Amino acid sequence: MFSRLSLGAFLCLGTVMLQAAPPQFARPFSDRAVLQANQPVAIWGTAEAGEKVTVKFRDQEVSATTGEDKKWSVKLKPMKYAEKHEGAELTVSGKDGKTTRKDVVIGEVWLC
Repeated sequence: MFSRLSLGAFLCLGTVMLQAAPPQFARPFSDRAVLQANQPVAIWGTAEAGEKVTVKFRDQEVSATTGEDKKWSVKLKPMKYAEKHEGAELTVSGKDGKTTRKDVVIGEVWLC
């Protein structure tokens, strides 16, 4: 048996849970990330199924549509090494907002 207060709290919680969220980057893409120089760079993440997302970095803008699995992926064209190591914003935007990663640079990526 729900009291009126409990039912109201339950309905508010349900409303919060149904709110859409902006597209997200996968874990490798964080603030101060390094993207590989002189190679096409794959960027990926998640969003609502069927949502069009747009990734922007420096002078590039690439779009994709998420699949049924809620995943999206784009490729940025090769970029030259950043001599001054000046970071730029990497953003992904969709119908419900955008997510930004700050201070992203172009350089050499080594996996150990």
